[in-house]
Amino acid sequence: MFGIALVGGALIGFMAWASGGAAGPGRLVDVGPNALRTGGVAAVEFLIAATLGLYAGSRSPSKPAASTPAKTPENSPSSSR
Repeated sequence: MFGIALVGGALIGFMAWASGGAAGPGRLVDVGPNALRTGGVAAVEFLIAATLGLYAGSRSPSKPAASTPAKTPENSPSSSR
């Protein structure tokens, strides 16, 4: 669960870092998202989603066993009429 958040946050943070850069001189030198903040927020979102998914999966009802018809003389294959 924490691995999902760590890997997801790192990947989003890397993409945010790669998308930033200079767009020109002066105030345009630093353009783009803050990679640490973006990765941190993404990691928290992944952690919440993974936790809810694991919880929902553990709370789902199990499938009922397949019921087989009781063998009676009427529906048994060896009965002859």
